[in-house]
Amino acid sequence: MTSEEGSHVVGENVFQVGIRLQCCVLRIDDLQQSCKVDITAFYHYRRDADANRTHSPNSKINGPRIRRLRDSKAWRPRVNFLNVLDQTVLLEDTLFEDTSTGTRFGVLNWVVVLDEKLELQRFPFDRQIFTVTSEWIDAELVPWDSNELPPSTFPESDETVEIVSISESALWKLCRGKVESEFLSNDGQSRLEIELFMERYSSYYIWNFVVVLFTLVVAAPTDIVISLDDVQDRFAFIVALVLTAVAFKFVTSTMVPKTAYLTYLDKYTLVAYGFLISILFKDYLLAHLYQRGHLSVDSRDNGDTIYTIAYVAVWLLLNAVLFIGAFTGAFRESWEQKEESNLPGDESFLTKESIQFTTTSSSHGDDFGVDRSQDGNGVSRTNAVEDHF
Repeated sequence: MTSEEGSHVVGENVFQVGIRLQCCVLRIDDLQQSCKVDITAFYHYRRDADANRTHSPNSKINGPRIRRLRDSKAWRPRVNFLNVLDQTVLLEDTLFEDTSTGTRFGVLNWVVVLDEKLELQRFPFDRQIFTVTSEWIDAELVPWDSNELPPSTFPESDETVEIVSISESALWKLCRGKVESEFLSNDGQSRLEIELFMERYSSYYIWNFVVVLFTLVVAAPTDIVISLDDVQDRFAFIVALVLTAVAFKFVTSTMVPKTAYLTYLDKYTLVAYGFLISILFKDYLLAHLYQRGHLSVDSRDNGDTIYTIAYVAVWLLLNAVLFIGAFTGAFRESWEQKEESNLPGDESFLTKESIQFTTTSSSHGDDFGVDRSQDGNGVSRTNAVEDHF
């Protein structure tokens, strides 16, 4: 391919490529701490010789003007993913051409496994930002030109990126998505970041983990019906509850992520164990003081009653606060804080001047209504506002 000049051919072998993305989150694996994503990229570009050709008023999207291009030498973007453990190419050779304008349309499809560690300190109230980073060789990426009429098999959408969460376990929901791209004119390539803002559904863990532990702990003070004269029976009852809690922890260990730090669920579990063990120490202390003659029967029984009431009151109050916080979202990190903590270090290639596509764009036109310019370093940039789903 020779060097061409024009509005659609940026430089030698470099084309201006309009893109529209579809992303599906296939699986988020807490144990392996990975995210599997299906990415489909619909793109279009126009050869310089066809830059000034436009659609005829009577052209139809399903008409004969769209034909399958089987030229193996036709230009196609080359894409490299930078932060993935594994990638599978599902589709890369589908190319169409609009004979009335010369615009070419293509489809690329991959399944990638992201190389990212989950931040699980707030588990199960955590939020995660998964980032897919790729290089588009010989292409300057721009938002999809709404004036271009793609083949009928392409999705009908005005969104630059359409993201649908279909997590197998249904334990996550997609809050929003964002796409950023930077064109490096010196290298003749664009780098693209797709950010997926995911939030875990905590209700599953609350009803299947927290409620079970809550029930075990709240059942412990019922040992008050057993006389302290039979303190060994009280010990047997409480030890049975402790062993049940430990067995429950062991059985469910494969259902929660393994981390080198304590998560919110780990802390709740330890507090529950502490409450159970405190009953053992209370029974031992009262029985020991009574047998040594330091307490009368009435004092011993009154101490037992007072401790039981305080135990139940504190445990219920603590869990009331926890449940209110859980269902109001008070334990979740705000997206602003999450984005700040998720900012990459010196390895970041994106700058404040990089072009930004958003998941939903209300403006239309040749360039989605954004102001594109170029800075002194040859970096193409736009100003765009991030929208939410």
